[in-house]
Amino acid sequence: MGLSRSGNVIREFGAAIVRTVESVSPYLAVCPAVPALVWLASGVCLGVFLFEGAFLASLASALFPTVFWMVCRPPRLRRLAYFLPIGFALALVHLWAPWRTYAKALPREVCGGEIRAVVVQSHWSAGELSWLRSGMHATVQVLAVRSISTPEWHSCRGRLLFQAPTAGKLPYGTVFTAKGSFSPPPRSPIPGAFDYRRYLRQRGIFHVFAADELTRTGLVGGWRRIPMFMYGLRDRWATALARGVPDRGDAGVLLAMCLGYRQALNGDLKRTFLRSGAVHIFAISGLHVGIVAHLVNLVLRVFGLGVRKRRAAVPIVAALYVAMTGAAPSALRAWMMLSVWCLSECMHEAPSKVNSVAVAAVVLLLATPLNLFQTGFQFSFIIVGALVLGWPSVRALCDLARERSLWIPPSQRRHGWFLGWFARAPIRLLRAVLAAMLAWVGSAGLIAGTNALVIPSALGVNLVLSSLAWCVLALSVPKLLADLLGLGVMESLLGHVLGWLLECVRVLVRLGSASGSYAVPRPGGGVVLLYYAVLSCAFLPRLSARLRVTCFCAPVLLLALCAGGVHVRSPQVVVATGDGAVPAVALVGSCFVPPVVVHTGGVDAQRLLGAWLENEGISELDCLVATGCEWTRMGGAGELLARIPARSLVTPDPPKGSHAATTVAEQRARGARFRELALSSEEGVKLRRAQAPGLEVVESRLGQGATKLKITRVDGVHTWVVVVTRDRTGRTHVQVTRDGMPCGETVLVRQLHSRVVVLSLRDAD
Repeated sequence: MGLSRSGNVIREFGAAIVRTVESVSPYLAVCPAVPALVWLASGVCLGVFLFEGAFLASLASALFPTVFWMVCRPPRLRRLAYFLPIGFALALVHLWAPWRTYAKALPREVCGGEIRAVVVQSHWSAGELSWLRSGMHATVQVLAVRSISTPEWHSCRGRLLFQAPTAGKLPYGTVFTAKGSFSPPPRSPIPGAFDYRRYLRQRGIFHVFAADELTRTGLVGGWRRIPMFMYGLRDRWATALARGVPDRGDAGVLLAMCLGYRQALNGDLKRTFLRSGAVHIFAISGLHVGIVAHLVNLVLRVFGLGVRKRRAAVPIVAALYVAMTGAAPSALRAWMMLSVWCLSECMHEAPSKVNSVAVAAVVLLLATPLNLFQTGFQFSFIIVGALVLGWPSVRALCDLARERSLWIPPSQRRHGWFLGWFARAPIRLLRAVLAAMLAWVGSAGLIAGTNALVIPSALGVNLVLSSLAWCVLALSVPKLLADLLGLGVMESLLGHVLGWLLECVRVLVRLGSASGSYAVPRPGGGVVLLYYAVLSCAFLPRLSARLRVTCFCAPVLLLALCAGGVHVRSPQVVVATGDGAVPAVALVGSCFVPPVVVHTGGVDAQRLLGAWLENEGISELDCLVATGCEWTRMGGAGELLARIPARSLVTPDPPKGSHAATTVAEQRARGARFRELALSSEEGVKLRRAQAPGLEVVESRLGQGATKLKITRVDGVHTWVVVVTRDRTGRTHVQVTRDGMPCGETVLVRQLHSRVVVLSLRDAD
């Protein structure tokens, strides 16, 4: 009976796919940008994967447009397949970067030299916003290069990531000369984490220039004076917005929300917003552009302008706002969609929302094809695509909910303006909840794939946050006018109101982060693609309601299972090298077994180890052991426990007033256990021994700066023994055994930079 029912479901789904294929060509006929986008993106993927040697991914990138060719039966749609070779060629050109001519003047990949350059992207803030500075680093356009061996300058082009020796002013358009060294961007020291080198390469940056000396020679001329003026205006507006806000942290959030200033946001605040699903509020995107467009439309309507004049003026004002805030891909996408929609309104033609999204994506990929692999680009278009494709279903559900009221003629509805607003409030709330649900489902797969998180609270947080963001941006305009007109009392009053709203934002985000965020193991790229493939079936035309609901709920159920701990994790030993006497070591068991961390190894090792644990979706430790209270063994323990709490903390009795004592007090305040480590000696060898249920840690000093750390872990099934030996030269030897059988072994050589080494433990034969 069950097999026959499953067979019926499969046959029904197959018939629905056939009907969808038959109906997709007329649907694409009114959205020609969609097949153009499919072929362009496939060409970009094909070029990038072939360049990187990923042949299986290249085969998939070639197979998908072939299947899509069969769906696009009209010849005029198939002619758009020329976007495939265009995307392929653009990807190879941007990866090759022939305009990067400065590399020809470098004798080696890593070398010293001197550059003459102009700043094209800066993180500097002027005047009263000096508290926003986070060090002097910027993206610069190289004008000339001079190496150490050649005294003459060579005119060249290309972009560099510039790092100055000290903090100071380096705004957009500054022309300068600097001496320093070239080096490729560093690779991520954490396996499987964010690849900073690849990210910079997607932005056209292949080298980092670390300056030893810096000499400013003036300001740029020509067309760059226009963005230089706009960024200067942005600084003045930021100064006016921050003035009068009582709390500096709230002022930083305000500037990030309105103008894209994110320098004042520390790591803890960003992490809190990330874990609540509200970190997108700091990226100028469709939410911000839509609010600005709405406000401009309201102001022009108050002044009596007609519909066509308002539609013509709104894209111009929105373009100025997008350019002033840095022209992020998400903001450009929103502006292009807004422009297409306003142009269609002015021409009295019905705009196609799907085609508008596809046009924006095609234009952005033609300009910068490597944006396809940036997370912000993917988030922006996937969320908007889910909203656009799912909106007909939302509208149908809302119409069904108010079906009885639709039977009453409008002339017989005896609601005034005030009562009418309240009468429509439930339907508007239902529409907002369904839209937030679509956005959450559309973004959940990418959030799990990039941040190893499932955030159910993001649904409610973003629903309220959108209204708060609208109020904040709406009040920012009169605050700027009050500053311009010199109305100090009004400016101070608006500053306090904005401070109150921003405090509401922070409380909302803090609640969402604390109660509705779950760490999960990071799924692979194939799993994320499968998630969106199943989800996209819910938007297919001519699909029955039962199959549509099934395709919509299946990915959500998968996320719920991951958040509930239904996953498999192989046993691993993680060693994080740093500035400590011995490395930080983490023992990660199978599912449902929280890991054990021994030492934090100083601030560098703690930072890397904490990032790796978060990257793996680990949100709790079973035990943190430190055989000493000094900084080299316990440095950064408080920061690690704040990020990933531990059930138990085992250390020696810390001295009063020390950093270790503060960490122990915070651990006890959380209600966790604290065990005191015992000191002993055997046969003249000084030992530090820590014992906990199923765990024993013994550290012995071998003399002349050498140490030996032996960790014995019993997980109920097996006994794992990890021996970490570090000699006086800095060479570290790691040996792992399971039930007396060797499982893993490696030797770490002391390097200039800290890194993380992962030993995956397989069952012994």
